[in-house]
Amino acid sequence: MAARVDDSRFRTAFETAPIGILITDETGTVIDANSAAQEILGYTVKELRGRHPSTFTHPDDVDASTVAAKKVREGQTDHIRLEKRYLHKSGRAVWCRVDMAGARGVPGAKRQLLAMIQDITGRKATDDALRESQRAMATLLSNIPGMVYRCRNDRDWTLEFVSEGCLELTGYRPDEMVGNRVVSYGREITHAEDQEDVWNRVQQALAERRPFQLNYRIVTRDGRTKWVWEHGRGVFAPNGELLALEGLVTDISDYKRAQEALTASENMLSSIIEQSPISTWVLDAQGTLIRQNAACRRLLGVTDEQTIGIYNIFRDRTTDREGHREIFQKVYTEGRAARVTVEYDAGESGCVDVPRGNRRLLDMTIFPVRDETGKVIYAVGQHEDITQLRDREEQLRQAQKMEAIGKVVGGIAHDFNNQLTVVKGYCELLLRALATDDPMYEPIDQILKAANRSAALTGQLLAYGRKQALHPQILDLSGMLREMAEPIRKLLGDSIELSIQTAAGLGQIRVDPVQVQQAVMNIVVNARDAMPDGGRLTLETANVDIPPDETSASPEAPTGPFVMLSISDTGAGMDEQTRQHMFDPFFTTKPLGQGTGLGLSMVYGFVRQSGGRIEVHSALGQGTTLRIYLPRVAESVSQEPAPR
Repeated sequence: MAARVDDSRFRTAFETAPIGILITDETGTVIDANSAAQEILGYTVKELRGRHPSTFTHPDDVDASTVAAKKVREGQTDHIRLEKRYLHKSGRAVWCRVDMAGARGVPGAKRQLLAMIQDITGRKATDDALRESQRAMATLLSNIPGMVYRCRNDRDWTLEFVSEGCLELTGYRPDEMVGNRVVSYGREITHAEDQEDVWNRVQQALAERRPFQLNYRIVTRDGRTKWVWEHGRGVFAPNGELLALEGLVTDISDYKRAQEALTASENMLSSIIEQSPISTWVLDAQGTLIRQNAACRRLLGVTDEQTIGIYNIFRDRTTDREGHREIFQKVYTEGRAARVTVEYDAGESGCVDVPRGNRRLLDMTIFPVRDETGKVIYAVGQHEDITQLRDREEQLRQAQKMEAIGKVVGGIAHDFNNQLTVVKGYCELLLRALATDDPMYEPIDQILKAANRSAALTGQLLAYGRKQALHPQILDLSGMLREMAEPIRKLLGDSIELSIQTAAGLGQIRVDPVQVQQAVMNIVVNARDAMPDGGRLTLETANVDIPPDETSASPEAPTGPFVMLSISDTGAGMDEQTRQHMFDPFFTTKPLGQGTGLGLSMVYGFVRQSGGRIEVHSALGQGTTLRIYLPRVAESVSQEPAPR
């Protein structure tokens, strides 16, 4: 007969118990259940009575539950605890913690069973979620490139956790590092040269309670050196106590090598640009200067401090004045390269504060630099200084003009001189045939004097045209100047100081000494007239070698070894227009009747006919310097007197 619960007090406790209770007989059949069991399982007591627990146990848990119940009923143990799933009446699984205890009866006989049930479905779900989270975290940490770590705050900063990535990073397994079993990361893996710096920076970050990021080297198990990046932070208790240190260490060796290669490449490119003889500069997307090389700084007479980040091509007054702004804008808007020629002085740009006066003629090229989308992000410019080229072209045109004039003038003068010879000859014959008191004597004598004066002018024209007869001799130019010093002083007067500076070991020249003297005196007279209020005239000599250099001031001028005669005054100087025409025949700036304009023409013709060259440097208010270069020879000085 089934056991009954008759005691009222037991019944009350049984029914009000907060946990489910099932009572089974010796065969395992349910004979009673309390309210909590009904709520957990969804069945009424009536529905539970007479059923074997295996009928509402999850199929996967039936065997384990049956074995446990058998052990208790057979007296093998007084109590067993297990976790199993029951099937709720609705069909859902209910996880329960079950404590099975047997009721004592006849020795050796099977016992009734008391099963106390607690619903742990919620806790089980939490545990499962926690285990899944831990599994996912473990998977995540193992997939993170590098090593995730945590070490506790003890004397040795002992590692408590190391992710699987430590094997690939260091060559050590996690179990060899956790607890510092085999190796200490800080003492044995961190490169010896970096240990102190890493320690100090970590301690500083911890003291300031902030995260830290470090780049340093480690030494792997096989002795290789790697660069790593570490990001870490301290773990603090609510009371501020430092509990642990955790972080991530990743291998950046490839990045470091790429960075070093990039830096080397950038340095090489920067060095090439900086040392390039071509003036090069870079503008950002707004037209502001962000870089320029040494050639650009030299050409424009600026420094980086004066221009970088300050100069903007679209605010340049010269850009506006020359009408180039729209052309430069198209470099950015249309990606079109631009090339212009401009008279430029950085001091007149209005963008930067630099002195004026460094005006150059520049051939300027600007081309765009695009990003991967095709957008123009920079513009690179280059200057070519064509100032000298323009001057050389102008000098060549001037030389060609003077050469042409010389040929015409020389030809006319030669023919005219032949006619003057006839006139002079007949005049001399007539004068010999006439008495001095003859009325025709004086008129014929005046004709002869006029013919002689014309012959002198013709000689100057022939000199310009390089057709006069020269009588070259080996000459010591320094000695000649010393002999001419006194006549020159008398010609200059007291208000002009004369300085003659002759070079020691001056070479010899082969020239017509009379022409040299006339050339010097012509130049001296012009210098005197340029200094009406007094000044200083300096004559200098020197040996000069002029190589066949394309930058020569006069492209058609001869080169080689020369003796130079420099004549400098402190007079009014000349403007560019006057300087370009000063050697033209009959060109003069003197008042009417005070000059023929042939003196400097004669100098030019004599120098060129002697195989030399002449250069002029002059500016208004800065005086004038003429440098005459006559070919240097290795012969001895002639003792023949100069023809007169």
